[in-house]
Amino acid sequence: MLAFLRTLNRATIDYPRTIEAYANDLKVTERILQLVPFLYFFLLYQAFSAFALWQRTPLFTASQFDAVWSVEWLTAFPFDQAILIATSLFLIGTFLASLFFVHRGARIVAFCGLFFYHGFMSSFGAPEHNLLVWIYPLLFLIFLPDVWNRATDVLDRKKVLIAFLGAQIYIGVIYSMAGVSKLWRGFEQLLDGQANVFSPDAFALHIADWLPTVGHPSLIGPFIVEHPLLGWPLFIGMLYFQLFTIYAIFRPKLHFLWGVFLLLFYIFNFLTMNIIYIDSFFLIAALLVYSPFEREARLRDRCIEMPLIGRLVSYVWRA
Repeated sequence: MLAFLRTLNRATIDYPRTIEAYANDLKVTERILQLVPFLYFFLLYQAFSAFALWQRTPLFTASQFDAVWSVEWLTAFPFDQAILIATSLFLIGTFLASLFFVHRGARIVAFCGLFFYHGFMSSFGAPEHNLLVWIYPLLFLIFLPDVWNRATDVLDRKKVLIAFLGAQIYIGVIYSMAGVSKLWRGFEQLLDGQANVFSPDAFALHIADWLPTVGHPSLIGPFIVEHPLLGWPLFIGMLYFQLFTIYAIFRPKLHFLWGVFLLLFYIFNFLTMNIIYIDSFFLIAALLVYSPFEREARLRDRCIEMPLIGRLVSYVWRA
């Protein structure tokens, strides 16, 4: 563990030099700029879906609406008007950013639309986790320089890199904090003599507890419940990839590999528990699987960078 922490510290200290190196690679900047419109078009689809859904069948009632601080101003309007305002801001903002993403003003409007809609959806008793992962990436995108229509210099490319890396680091922090939370809770349960993440039947118990809440049977959830030992290694693997996401962010060769495994994590969640996080799924695909860094790295080189088990992978690969 100490070796891992030293490696992470060295990676973060060396990152300014890494930015310097990537700033001299025009392809990296071009790949980042090519990703931007796709991010906004995805959010436009989500905004249109939300607008249509609320217009057809309101998801909540006025009695359930308890405005959080960011949308307290919506309480000045009747509930049906508040719905229209929140969904319209989200739709208009993402529509403008999809068409005029080269202009910072459009990106600001898109961020505000998402911010207020997220606040509105979080005003019914629980935070809206699906869209939460998008708020800070959209904030970082605001600071991209307007370079689509002109040649870039090194300073421009550094600004593009910093904005994109900020979004990646945010993703790394929230996923690793989720892993730390699960690990911490697991130790508490272990000390209390309860079932915990280290128990061979941990994943089976989690599935059995969750499926009644969802109300729909999953494809392989019942099978894992009946054969808990098959699910336990997958559960530990998911915890490993969540826990070390922040480490992977500071190791560009790991971006693609980590992104693929996090996508498999979401697919497996759906297959076992019918949980769908399409917003997070797309964001991981865009920021990690299609990360512009180290696209040509070999699989062996990527695996050797893995925390804790990289040396073992290197030894097995040579063998």
